[in-house]
Amino acid sequence: MNTSVEKGYVKYAWIIFFVFGFLTVIAAVQYRKGEKWAWYTCWILPVLLVIQLANSRGGFGWQADLIGLLIVLAGLFLPYRKFFTKQQVTP
Repeated sequence: MNTSVEKGYVKYAWIIFFVFGFLTVIAAVQYRKGEKWAWYTCWILPVLLVIQLANSRGGFGWQADLIGLLIVLAGLFLPYRKFFTKQQVTP
């Protein structure tokens, strides 16, 4: 592959990661407050990690991607009850 094309891909990859990272930071503030939309927005990171893990094809660094994915998923599922409590209907 041409090195200029590779540099272009890397540039756009960094832009995409920056934008998604910025959105995650914005959502993190609301995440701490228990907003449901922030919980859904925080799924950006696991989705990106799954894509990166699939694209690595068992190459260098897939272990770090997998460990990071497990940590992020645990961080999303542990406070699940905070975001999705059963609302009692009052008569």
